[in-house]
Amino acid sequence: MPRHKTRFFTLGDVGIHTRMALEALAEMPAFRALTVGDRAIVFSAVLLHDIGKIAATRVESDGRVSSRGHSAIGESQARVELWRQAMPLASRESVAALVRNHQLPFFLVELRRRNQQRERKLPWTVIENLLEKWSVPDRTEAHQVDLPESQ
Repeated sequence: MPRHKTRFFTLGDVGIHTRMALEALAEMPAFRALTVGDRAIVFSAVLLHDIGKIAATRVESDGRVSSRGHSAIGESQARVELWRQAMPLASRESVAALVRNHQLPFFLVELRRRNQQRERKLPWTVIENLLEKWSVPDRTEAHQVDLPESQ
């Protein structure tokens, strides 16, 4: 798989990124406090969150490496892989939903940044509350946010 340009994926590759994410997860007291079943769901979601990048990654005409659509592709791939592993349906669907939506906090951060640049600001109270609750940083080196520039 092509390596992402440094600006968007400074960790090197998806394997390194996933290993680092799993290591960080294992250190989180909130993760360790979950039930065994919930830990299995969250661990599986982190393990598989970028599974769709292999199928989605391509080099754009301008030379950028893009993985647009990897979350949706990954949702399906995670569902199939977990079915093969005999994960119960409810747990499998929880993991698939987390894989599908794993970039949402990063999209919200980018939308907030763009809103701050607008002359007429949009009301962002709900989004700000979500970002604060999730403790989402203003910047991430792990994911590229592919939003049209006009937003």
